Amino acid sequence: MTTNDNKKSRQLERIRKLLSLSKSANPHEAATALNMAIRILRENGLTMDDVGLSEIRSVIITKVLSSSMNKTPVYENMFLNLIQKSFGVNFILCSDGYRKRYEIYGPADRVDMAAYVCEVLVRQICAARKKYLREYCDFPGYGYLRTLKRDKADNYCRGWVSGVSQLVHGFVEVTPEEEKMMLAYRNSKYVNIGMTKNRQTSASWDASGYRQGMADGLNATLNRPVNGSDVREFVLGYQG
Repeated sequence: MTTNDNKKSRQLERIRKLLSLSKSANPHEAATALNMAIRILRENGLTMDDVGLSEIRSVIITKVLSSSMNKTPVYENMFLNLIQKSFGVNFILCSDGYRKRYEIYGPADRVDMAAYVCEVLVRQICAARKKYLREYCDFPGYGYLRTLKRDKADNYCRGWVSGVSQLVHGFVEVTPEEEKMMLAYRNSKYVNIGMTKNRQTSASWDASGYRQGMADGLNATLNRPVNGSDVREFVLGYQG
């Protein structure tokens, strides 16, 4: 074993001990241990897989609800929050240099299912938005009218997500240990991730559009099982 291998082994063992201490009932001691473990990970260019925490993993999703990295529409944040609570996972909004993408990370046994549901519903929301724009926002797309079309479609999508949320059976309760593991994963893999701002609508409240979106969202479908588990029964009320 080389000197570098010995050093890496010692650092990994130290990180494991710190992560064990992060489970302490003493909040200050737990936070200090977790922050120190994250610092050592970064300083040594180590990953969570190196530490043996492979039960936390991530999945990339390239089909997203909006292209903006700085100002996300309210309905997009609503949707991501719904997926997070439904499966006990987390999201990072990131870019591959050309386009925006979602990165879902969390316990390995839930990430794949969360990614599948996210992809299916994102495609349905996008299709529903285009249909709504075509059928209910058929006016010239210039100046303030272009902004009005966007805002009306955003409002419709807020209703759509609200409709889907009524189909959710219940939320996954994330354990304190899982929270710490996900925080360590995020802080070791993603550095200097900034906060995004909501894109607020400038249009007046459109109750009919919201109601139409909610009605359409209540008809969301998931058509196939994942890894032997039926996501329709796990997440959505299925009317088959």
